[in-house]
Amino acid sequence: MELMKEHRERERLIRSEYEEILESKSVEKSKEISKLMDVHSIQLNELVEQMQKEKIQAINEIRSCYTENIEELQNKLLVNLTIYK
Repeated sequence: MELMKEHRERERLIRSEYEEILESKSVEKSKEISKLMDVHSIQLNELVEQMQKEKIQAINEIRSCYTENIEELQNKLLVNLTIYK
């Protein structure tokens, strides 16, 4: 009878130790995941900022091309107007 009690107590202690180990591992993994999510969030924000800058640059380049085309057309129109006067 006493032997069974000791055996049960040992099993309980072993289970308790395993639960503590699992809990500890779970906390460690949660911390790792949290760190990775922080890094991912920072990288995502940097990417969004970069894309916004590139978008603005592309818009400015398109605007510049249109402005150049309009200026060329205005100059041609002025030349044509002076020729036909």
